[in-house]
Amino acid sequence: MRGVLQDGAIPLTSGAYAARGLIADAQRCINLIPELNPQETNPPATVTHYPRPGNRALSVCPVPSKGRGVFTSSQGQLYVVVGQNVYYVDGNWVWNLLGQLALNALTPVAFSDNGIDGVFVDGSNQGYSVTLATNTWNGPIVDATGTFVGSTNVDYIDTFLLFNMPGTNQITCSLGLQVAFNALQVAAKSSRPDPVVAHAANLRQWWLLGSLYSEVWYLSGAVPFPFEEWPNVHIPYGCAAPYSLARTDSNLFWLSRNKDGECIVLMNKGYGVEAITTRALEYRFTKFPTVQDAIGYVYQQGGHTIYVIHFPTTDESWGFDLSTRQWHQRVSIDNNGKFHREKVAFHTFVSDKNGYPDTNVGQDWATGQLYAIDETVFTDNGFPIPCIRSFPHVMGELKYVTNSAFVADMSTGNEAGTGEIPNLTGDPWNAGFNGGFGPLMQDNIPLVAFRLSRDGGASWGNHRVKSMVSAGHYRSMLRWRGLGMGRDLVGEVSWAAPMPTALQGAYIEPLKHSA
Repeated sequence: MRGVLQDGAIPLTSGAYAARGLIADAQRCINLIPELNPQETNPPATVTHYPRPGNRALSVCPVPSKGRGVFTSSQGQLYVVVGQNVYYVDGNWVWNLLGQLALNALTPVAFSDNGIDGVFVDGSNQGYSVTLATNTWNGPIVDATGTFVGSTNVDYIDTFLLFNMPGTNQITCSLGLQVAFNALQVAAKSSRPDPVVAHAANLRQWWLLGSLYSEVWYLSGAVPFPFEEWPNVHIPYGCAAPYSLARTDSNLFWLSRNKDGECIVLMNKGYGVEAITTRALEYRFTKFPTVQDAIGYVYQQGGHTIYVIHFPTTDESWGFDLSTRQWHQRVSIDNNGKFHREKVAFHTFVSDKNGYPDTNVGQDWATGQLYAIDETVFTDNGFPIPCIRSFPHVMGELKYVTNSAFVADMSTGNEAGTGEIPNLTGDPWNAGFNGGFGPLMQDNIPLVAFRLSRDGGASWGNHRVKSMVSAGHYRSMLRWRGLGMGRDLVGEVSWAAPMPTALQGAYIEPLKHSA
């Protein structure tokens, strides 16, 4: 019997995978991060699913607008861009206006510094600088040589600030430890003429991502341009979305495209690349109206390094966990109970260097508000975080299968004093857990719901709700009986509880087969 062990267990060993043909797989994994359990400890399950971190409010922008970026300088200061305004936010989370960008655009902003001056670029023909020691706003960069013409991104290697020239295959760099330029310090991505759409420093090398092809450059000390292309390295993939590029440790992630067609998410592997998207996700991307506005960021927490990619036009967010190499979908919920992409679209980490507490700081893409990305918080700034997990198929050679009960292997109620307070939910137990019919309703006790598909995930029965998951009910028997029959059964559990929870599979009780 596919998908079921002999003892009736249905393990969860992967992340999200809803294939183009649901008969192959119909597994949704929403706001849940799979974590591998050490096999030497002989755990009851190989993988346990934990809710993604919640968002704890840190500080509200004095002039709310579109969030465009949040950055930590090499000297520890926190800078934030909201709409046109650029702020320094101090260790008490107080906002201090530094200056303004010329354009109130929707594009993300990039930042880097050389230890003395910080530079902001926004993809336009202008850039802006700030003196780090005094947080003095210097305004637009003035370059009498005409070499600096704006940039999509800015980064730093060995005293040099690095820029691309938007719309061209040309690149430039500043003079050492200065925000100044030399007209001779210009080069071009040479292996192919497609324009440089994104770039990043990685392990003291400069990765230039074109629209179709990419190159790796290194600091050679040549004159007049101090960087040269790394010989015999050619990457036959470009970048489909300039702001999807994100870096962590020795890894770069980005949404790619090449001359052969559709886009995939890549991660560098040495001087090469490897695809990290699943076929199911790549097929999903083909249905999006555009992917060019995708935004990526990386955060590290609890041993997980996660690359998150937002698709603003489609209103979806997806996360890739480097430790398990599995994907999960990340959603937020509005006042009407409707799903949207994750609230946080930009991230940085601040430490106690300048009086900040160690914090993973996230910025709200809609308002610019700052949050602490916190594993001990189980709401999005007070809004519930809906968690949904679909299970593998249960089949018996396409004969009718009847199971008397479904039991979720789930940890609930494991924090005293939680779960007894009112909880806002957006009518979550409608047929799709995403009706958007609102308004948000109030429940006194958290709920866990189950629904069953009898046709492999193509259609679903109604949600059947269990309470009994509040504090003190740590190992409640979450059993749903009388589920009927079908040729291809897929179960799904859903919950939104302001407390720690965990899911690691399910059990089905004795099965019967008929033609």
